Amino acid sequence: MQKAKEALAKQEFIGTNGGAVSVTFFGNRVIKGISISPDLMNPEDVEMLSEMIKNAANSALKQIEQ
Repeated sequence: MQKAKEALAKQEFIGTNGGAVSVTFFGNRVIKGISISPDLMNPEDVEMLSEMIKNAANSALKQIEQ
């Protein structure tokens, strides 16, 4: 069972809304990354916003686990 959990934790799952925004999770519910199309906003802000969303979502997921 433990080996199966470890293997799942390494797998990646990608959710998207058709290409403008995508979120990549590891199987252990940790966000690997977020991609936001520069067409949606100022391209200089995309990386910072992606990081902020990733951190906020991972914080919420940790609260769920607790």
